[in-house]
Amino acid sequence: MFFLTLFLPLFLHSVAGEAHCAQSGTLTTYIERSQMRGMTYNKTAVNRTKAIQLMYDVVADNLEVESISWKHNGEPISIEGSVNKEIYYLTARHELNMMITLHIQMPNARVTGNWTMSVHTADSAEHVAVCFVQSPPIIRSHLGAVRGKEGKPLSLTCSLETYPPPQTITWAKVTPDESVGNEYTLGPVPNATLISVDGVANARLQWTDATAFSGFYMCTAESSLGVDNQMFEVRIKGMKAVLWPCIGIILELFVLGISIFFYERAQTKRRKEEASKNLLDRSKVASS
Repeated sequence: MFFLTLFLPLFLHSVAGEAHCAQSGTLTTYIERSQMRGMTYNKTAVNRTKAIQLMYDVVADNLEVESISWKHNGEPISIEGSVNKEIYYLTARHELNMMITLHIQMPNARVTGNWTMSVHTADSAEHVAVCFVQSPPIIRSHLGAVRGKEGKPLSLTCSLETYPPPQTITWAKVTPDESVGNEYTLGPVPNATLISVDGVANARLQWTDATAFSGFYMCTAESSLGVDNQMFEVRIKGMKAVLWPCIGIILELFVLGISIFFYERAQTKRRKEEASKNLLDRSKVASS
């Protein structure tokens, strides 16, 4: 559904005026080394210092512009013509045409997709154009382990943050090489089902019973623009691991109950002894 919304503006609007995208944009990315449990792998990241400019050419015939509105991936977004914003636009007249430039100052993966500009002019015409921001695949980072239970289903999802969608997604079982430090080998994933997510094939890896599948797994997304990887750690909790905390709590409550019982018993004995002593003292005073 996410990637479907990227293309809808190309088909759904009825353009009364004339406009087109003069320049789309591409995120500037670099490769960084990511690490999990001592194992390193290549991860694609966005260089946020490289701004993006999208340019829209509008044939406005010197007509007065009444409003300019924007959508990002089909969702309305408020953008101002102020240069002190992270995202802003500027307009410039060129004879009968008007050039509108959208500036994205500190881009990240979420700015990819389509940017739809709509200009309403004084003759009641609507001028609509769509530009795109594209990027190599960037998989959303996953911090911490994915936890499951014996006998229960479990899934891993390769969540993409960028446009266009990858052409292929592959999964591999990561086997650490204990004798060579941070080295590892990649092999097939056993007994798993691959499922499409938002139109992206093989984006989810799923087991109906995750009991035997603790370990590390690698998702790799690839398109004509580049490649990205994400490693996942899977930890499966056995039934005994679930029971031990309960047994520990029961033992603690039992010990606490025994302690309270003996404490109250000692206190009762002490109170009886004190009462007998007080009674004896009063008897001695009365006889004297």
